[in-house]
Amino acid sequence: MFSISIKSGLIKIILISLIALQAHAQLVQTTRYEMPIYTQDGGDMPKVTTLGNNGIIIYRRALAKVSDRIEVTKLDTSLNQSWRGYVNIEKSSRISLVKSFENNAYFLLRSAVYGNFDFIVIAMDVVTGQFITYK
Repeated sequence: MFSISIKSGLIKIILISLIALQAHAQLVQTTRYEMPIYTQDGGDMPKVTTLGNNGIIIYRRALAKVSDRIEVTKLDTSLNQSWRGYVNIEKSSRISLVKSFENNAYFLLRSAVYGNFDFIVIAMDVVTGQFITYK
């Protein structure tokens, strides 16, 4: 009887001490993606939208002389660049919202002109980078 209580008490102490031990681990970064951040042209800082299992897209509005453009870069889940492209937009357009659904990314653009309530939707296939503009 006495030996059983010592054994169960010893087992409890061992289990509690094992649970209390901290695990020390370090996260290993196997790859990374770097892109230059240049805002001297007056464009926006890059923003990111997830594509779920398809990776991410990095986008920003870049200013140009005639018409502005949206610079879009698609990265897969291992942060390898799949493609990069530009979509020309009107100078008065601003990116309001970016959402993804299945294999498409949708950009909602609005006019920055006061009183102008025009919206533009750009539907982009994230596999190929092809897009359709709806006005």
